[in-house]
Amino acid sequence: MQTVNLTVSGMTCGACVRRVEQAIKSMDGVKSVKVALDSGLVSVEGNVSQSVKEIMAALEEVGYPANVYIGEVNDAKLDQ
Repeated sequence: MQTVNLTVSGMTCGACVRRVEQAIKSMDGVKSVKVALDSGLVSVEGNVSQSVKEIMAALEEVGYPANVYIGEVNDAKLDQ
């Protein structure tokens, strides 16, 4: 299982978070999704390392541009 971390732009409320979660969870191989509204960080776990471009495309399709996050992500950042 791999973890992919993304920064997602345009999220402003809980409904945005749910749309992002739904867009990612609907994809094959995704086991879990954690979204931090304040920081825009999204952590995706599962068999997803080969589908990063597809995840980013799915988010773009629902109106939330994303980029791969290179920095370190810990639970504190995701619990914001």
